[in-house]
Amino acid sequence: MSRNISGQKGQPERPKSFQAIMKAVADVFLPLLLYYLVSSVLLYLMNDLVQYAAQKSSSGGLVWVLRNADAIRATNNGIAMLIAIFCLRRYFLSEVCMEGQPVLIKPHRLAAGWLKEECRSLSSKWRGMIAVVIMAAASSICLNLLAGLIQAAQYSQTYQEVAKVQYAVPFILGILLYGVISPLAEEILFRGIVYRKCRRYLGVLPGILLSSLLFAILHGNLVQGVYAFLMGMLMSGVYERYQNFFAPLLFHATANIVAFSISYFDIWKTCSAVIMNCVIFAIISAASLVFAFYKKKS
Repeated sequence: MSRNISGQKGQPERPKSFQAIMKAVADVFLPLLLYYLVSSVLLYLMNDLVQYAAQKSSSGGLVWVLRNADAIRATNNGIAMLIAIFCLRRYFLSEVCMEGQPVLIKPHRLAAGWLKEECRSLSSKWRGMIAVVIMAAASSICLNLLAGLIQAAQYSQTYQEVAKVQYAVPFILGILLYGVISPLAEEILFRGIVYRKCRRYLGVLPGILLSSLLFAILHGNLVQGVYAFLMGMLMSGVYERYQNFFAPLLFHATANIVAFSISYFDIWKTCSAVIMNCVIFAIISAASLVFAFYKKKS
């Protein structure tokens, strides 16, 4: 039932006529627009609902909401992401199971069969998954230490505002939001839907570049955008290498947990010899990348 990336045709289906090009563009961007619209509207409504409920409550309730406004916004954002990605379930199943063809049976039945096959496939690739985890952690540490070294945050006011909201949550809630919910929603959208569509129309390398660029743009600021672009290329490459959706999901979750932990506890500020640490983790990342992408000759 389930079909992985290698099940797609060897040559990309490059549209030739103007009408075909516009149809391909709409096919790639419609899920992105739908996700952004649904998540944005839901986030706006939930934030307004919280404010309304606080105003109608006692003065103590209003004070609590004001004190925890950023944490509430972060939680609402996670809920909005889950609902928005649920609305895209047919797009996702169409790509991972039907090679872009419409889903004609109940989504939950198709998803159950796909999930069973993905888990079965993953069990035989555990050595590669260890390399994926190491590569994700090392890459995340290296890029975060580098960003701290050049003080990248001060160049983006938008990033400072986003970071203020992200790190206002308790640590355990942050792990849930950024280590589980965010990777799941973003991998379904960008690797499960957008990358597969880009790959089908453009080929592997252009598909990786375009989907990673769109992944970067959605983050909305330069600091996170550069980080997301680089990590997006690695995650798409991991997906292409292992032909299993859980490979980039595991990479994304690991990278997010590491990045959140480093920033939450200001670990980079306590590191001595930052440049040397950057080099060390860059070497570890490169070594794990070579191991992860190494294929034995049959």
